[in-house]
Amino acid sequence: MSNESGAASRGPKNWLALTGLISMALLAVAYALIASIPGAKDSLQTVTAFYSNPANINRVLAAAYLVPIAGILFLSFIGVLRGRFAPVLEESEEFEWIVVNGSAILLLACLFIAATAAATPAASTAFLGAPLPNAATVLPFVEIGNILLFVFAMRAAAAFMIFASRLGLRGRSLPRWLAIAGIVLGLVLLFSISYASALLFLLPLWVAVLSIYIFLWPRASVQ
Repeated sequence: MSNESGAASRGPKNWLALTGLISMALLAVAYALIASIPGAKDSLQTVTAFYSNPANINRVLAAAYLVPIAGILFLSFIGVLRGRFAPVLEESEEFEWIVVNGSAILLLACLFIAATAAATPAASTAFLGAPLPNAATVLPFVEIGNILLFVFAMRAAAAFMIFASRLGLRGRSLPRWLAIAGIVLGLVLLFSISYASALLFLLPLWVAVLSIYIFLWPRASVQ
């Protein structure tokens, strides 16, 4: 790329682009905290010990509070992304943008409900004075949260990554390597049937890189 085109692609920084990075950092922290909650493979003693520790309850509640904050920031980033695509978005591609926007909203809805399910036993103990939860009461909430995360939220994330990458690739508003990475990672999420925690971090990783790229190169000229 020539120096002239490089200068043209940089321009004034759009600080709102960093809302993507911040939202994904908060979401990654929330994921890590939620992943510490005992699941179906853990013993009754493990579940009891976990909820007997106030620090564990506070961590779960912190995760629940982080998710909506991350969601609000992510919506701001969607606005930035729309501004990125708008100059090169053709009328025939409006459908794909609707999928990007809709999948982002569905993703947030799934994340909000999953965080609610995961935090309900801890919130009942902390705020309502309920007895310490046992495995029989905790596991249904944990499994509901897992299904929402790994079955529904990950598919919504896949749709977001794939269609956003397609728009960036076709409109040349994103570099080829970043768009292809988004499509590949999106396909991994779309067809994965695993509950591996590492899958949860694919979207935050890609959006964080996308956020940094848009911040450094605000204009939609390809390098």
